[in-house]
Amino acid sequence: MRYGAAVTFRYFAYGSNMHAPRMRSRCPSARVVGTAVLSGWQTVYDKPSTDGTAKRNIRPHAGAETRGVVYEIDDRERAALDAAEPRYTPIETPQGLTYRYDGEPAEVPPADWYVALIEAGARAHGIEREPNSS
Repeated sequence: MRYGAAVTFRYFAYGSNMHAPRMRSRCPSARVVGTAVLSGWQTVYDKPSTDGTAKRNIRPHAGAETRGVVYEIDDRERAALDAAEPRYTPIETPQGLTYRYDGEPAEVPPADWYVALIEAGARAHGIEREPNSS
């Protein structure tokens, strides 16, 4: 490592942060490294949000896969990322840091605009919809 070089971390986005403009609005240094698959985790829309809708989450599920985007982010922006993910718990995965919600599942649907943002991010990175997502 060069003296004075920025220290970074890897972040695995599986929700709306797959949409690069949204991710960069939260963490301007975010640079796409590539795509990855998180094995043993299923995507669901069950995290209650303050707007009365559900947000995307991952839950352990044997045989499931979650596809996402891996970013490299400056360590100084970690607090901003944490703040953008309220009530999620950060977890380390082989693909990088990600977040999951461990609480009581929401029984409301996600907002259409939110799902569209996730789908736009996935398409931009060539990610197909997971066959086991809900």
